[in-house]
Amino acid sequence: MKVDAVARAFSWLGDQVTILLGYTNSGSTFVYGYLDDKSLAETGVMMADGSTYFLTPPFYFAILSVVFFFSALVSILHYLGVIAFIVKRLGVFLGLIMGTSPIETFNCIANMFLSMTEAPLLIKPALANATESEIHAVMTAGFASVAGAVLAAYISFGANASDLLAATVMSAPAALAISKLVYPESKKNGASDILEFKMSPSEETNMIGAAVSGASLAVNIVLEIGGQMIAIIALVAMVDGFLVGIGSLIDVPLSFLTITSYLFYPVAWLMGVPPADCLNVGSLIGTKIIVNEFAGFAVLGNMIKEGTISDKSATIATYAL
Repeated sequence: MKVDAVARAFSWLGDQVTILLGYTNSGSTFVYGYLDDKSLAETGVMMADGSTYFLTPPFYFAILSVVFFFSALVSILHYLGVIAFIVKRLGVFLGLIMGTSPIETFNCIANMFLSMTEAPLLIKPALANATESEIHAVMTAGFASVAGAVLAAYISFGANASDLLAATVMSAPAALAISKLVYPESKKNGASDILEFKMSPSEETNMIGAAVSGASLAVNIVLEIGGQMIAIIALVAMVDGFLVGIGSLIDVPLSFLTITSYLFYPVAWLMGVPPADCLNVGSLIGTKIIVNEFAGFAVLGNMIKEGTISDKSATIATYAL
């Protein structure tokens, strides 16, 4: 990102992804109607007591709808062989540089586009003969990467698309490096066979079937995300209730965000966040670790919108989350 041409390329790509994700509105507005009308967020409603309330579109409809669209799109690209084509080219390049085997390398690249449950399907025939180190690399890459559909949701929160794309690309070699340090390969890993390795084609029979399958897969993802958010945020609110009660007894303002802000202040500072923003970014890191990254990106989106943190801090927080 320090090279101007590369930075501009990522910026352009991020803009195109943002435009692409905007097409989700056509489907979500048809299904959800006014519940997904983002213009309502700018329209104030006068309350009985004279105050003004802004109708923010519900998270479930306004943010998670993009998961359905992007999941269907990725499934279509997988059916057409586009995903396999890209994975093959990038995988050969990465494998030859790092000396890793086809199984772990192609899976790692596939995780840039597919989820950790879908990516291994590309290397399914070879998994039976994979070494323990290769299986470890497959799992590490799955947890270190962000599936395309979920990445789209993060962008919908307001996070910078080009930063998220760059973070996704950097995660591939990083995941392989960390995995091999933790669990080195002790057997012949077949890195020399990377040029001849063949990946499994899509199991769908036609393009429409691929789109429907992708959207259906996203149903479970969206339900899980929504359910987890409700449960975890409610649990954090319960903890906050206890902390406020304890704080009132000792006359100290306590809350979950207050504690995480100070707890992760040194981490934010070590990452290069300006001191003025370390408390805010520290709370984001704590939210990501203790709650999940969706809650973290939701708060980050509000901070970016309200201008409470600098551009540099927002960028670092995006990579951290």
